[in-house]
Amino acid sequence: MYLSLPFRPAGVSSRLTRTAGTQLLGIIAHVFLVLSTHSGIGNHLTAVDPTHLATGFLYDWIFNICTIVSSGFGKLAILDILLRIQGKTHKTKRWILYFVGASTMLLNVNQSIIVWFQCKPRDKLWNVLVPGTCDAQQVVLSFGVFQGSKSSLFAATSQPRWWC
Repeated sequence: MYLSLPFRPAGVSSRLTRTAGTQLLGIIAHVFLVLSTHSGIGNHLTAVDPTHLATGFLYDWIFNICTIVSSGFGKLAILDILLRIQGKTHKTKRWILYFVGASTMLLNVNQSIIVWFQCKPRDKLWNVLVPGTCDAQQVVLSFGVFQGSKSSLFAATSQPRWWC
């Protein structure tokens, strides 16, 4: 499959690298989730030390970006398994799977970029005390709804009986 990671060691399958990438990003995301919780995120605002609030929000946004990209790698691993099961048959369906994989990763990466750059200056995203604006919130919301819809479509169509 052409969606292999560029740093894959020789002799290691692309399925393993995508699965490992998913797990690694999931672990990194969990670390940032724990850090954001430790900084007070999840508690009532009056119970949080104001000096830790911005740091907690920063960790939470990093957690979100890691989970978005991690889910993309997980979907690529599933697609790789479907392509492996399918073999060399159904050339049109193979191209559909390639398109689904490429568009999924493209959407996930774009979602991450749009989320990260929705505020000017960027610090405004996690620190409400920084002067600036977050004018792209509606764009982020609309793109997230679109991405979620495509993700649901992916889940509905990723049944091996349809592809094999």
